[in-house]
Amino acid sequence: MANDIYSYIKEEEVRYAQEIEVMENWSWNMKEHIRTSILMKHGKFLKASNDLTTKQPNKNIVYPLLNLRYRAEDIDVKDVSLYVNDSEKYHLSFLVKKYHDEVYTEEHDLDTFFDETNQEKIDFGGTLVRKSSAGPITETLESIAFCDQTDILSGPIGFKLFFSPDELYEMEKQGWGDTRNGATTTIEELVVLAEEAKQQDSQKGLKTKTPGKYIEIYRVHGSLLASYLAEQDSADSGEKEKYIRQLHIVGFYKNKDGVDTGVTLYKKKEFKNPFKVLLAGKKIRNRALAYGGVEEIIDPQVWTNYSEIRKKEILDAVSKTILYTADEGYSNRNQLRDMDNLEITVVREGASINQVPTTNPNIRLFTEWLGEWQAQAQTTSGATDALLGKNPPSGSPFSLQNLVVQTGQGLHAHRRGQYETYIAE
Repeated sequence: MANDIYSYIKEEEVRYAQEIEVMENWSWNMKEHIRTSILMKHGKFLKASNDLTTKQPNKNIVYPLLNLRYRAEDIDVKDVSLYVNDSEKYHLSFLVKKYHDEVYTEEHDLDTFFDETNQEKIDFGGTLVRKSSAGPITETLESIAFCDQTDILSGPIGFKLFFSPDELYEMEKQGWGDTRNGATTTIEELVVLAEEAKQQDSQKGLKTKTPGKYIEIYRVHGSLLASYLAEQDSADSGEKEKYIRQLHIVGFYKNKDGVDTGVTLYKKKEFKNPFKVLLAGKKIRNRALAYGGVEEIIDPQVWTNYSEIRKKEILDAVSKTILYTADEGYSNRNQLRDMDNLEITVVREGASINQVPTTNPNIRLFTEWLGEWQAQAQTTSGATDALLGKNPPSGSPFSLQNLVVQTGQGLHAHRRGQYETYIAE
């Protein structure tokens, strides 16, 4: 294992970017899975250019289907009912519920928490929540710097966060930058060092990793070597080799030689695992996340874009007006692009000028192909026409349409039930 927390973070970041083998002929990387899901959700290509000047058509079928799942599997604060589970004190349930609905819910913004957690689990196949003094907090999976890719909570987990100087100074209230909490530097010193490092990069013409004046901060939780927490000159070697649960807040800046240098803002023992994971959808053995909502419709999205790009190429071709003539000197004598409408032109005797037929009747096949893939995406995502709000065919009986809606809600009700259990815990 690494000699210090700084080396450990850098090593684990590299390992987190490597693929693991889920089973034979199936490799997976959590970081890439999250990146792919975010790009697909927002209608961006994974490898092709997303520059608007050279952009190919991207028909986003993922986001509408995710939106349907957000609505169908959502839990509102009004759905939460608290009560005292004690027959002798059951009458206090009224006071508990009143405090929860009118005070606790607003102070901790539970409505936003429910929405964020719901969207995370649907998008990626799982969500991670941290218990804090400020109430439950959804940890965005994209902020994870490293973790065990087979089971998020089976090993240490690190988060890469971005703080502005003002936001960082606010964390002094929580003891960051205080030597009594294991800090090796103050927040003010780190802000100055980070700013100097960015100025050095700017002078060298290098691109900074963080936008503006934001500073990279790592927050690491988990069972780590006791030596990471203890002073190097204290405790015997046997004690240093033990593993204890701990929390580290670490910052990095580049020194004058351009080398990443770590400093600690906070380090303490952590007596309890503050995280809880919900895996939504089909669980996959040897993988930290279940089959995500974006992942399950990647193929329909890829082939939809393929078809749209081919349709664009066909439309570009058929929209061209190409002429041909047996008069070899015609194009030299006449500049067709500069001619006005109804202008008369002359070809040599015995020759004619005609248009090359560029129509392509096969475009209908692409339209049918697109329809098949979109139907596949709807079926996989549980998005029936009725749930999407599409009008039924003329003459459909109301009772039949009502049955279709209820049947279509079955899958979402099952997923919502899993979410309700998670929220209750």
